[in-house]
Amino acid sequence: MSESNVQQILTDLFIEAAQAHHKATGGANPNWADWYADHLLVALGEATGRPMNKTELRDWLLNADARFSAEPQDKKWPMAYAEWMSDELSTRESPGAPSG
Repeated sequence: MSESNVQQILTDLFIEAAQAHHKATGGANPNWADWYADHLLVALGEATGRPMNKTELRDWLLNADARFSAEPQDKKWPMAYAEWMSDELSTRESPGAPSG
């Protein structure tokens, strides 16, 4: 599967998760990263072909959120997160896993 296809699948998963999160919680949730990790864990693993650990995924989401907030962005968060995750998957075993 091409990197652009993976990015589109990931973008779609993040968008779907955002919609489900808003419906389930009204949008405000201090434990949003845990909720997203629970919601996305299986789908992201299936989409990427790589098993994921909930804790690593939650930590990856928190880091992506901090990065997104700190850096000027020319795209919405689902697209940025999809690009970053796709880039990490091409160089690491799983998102959040130590490299090396």
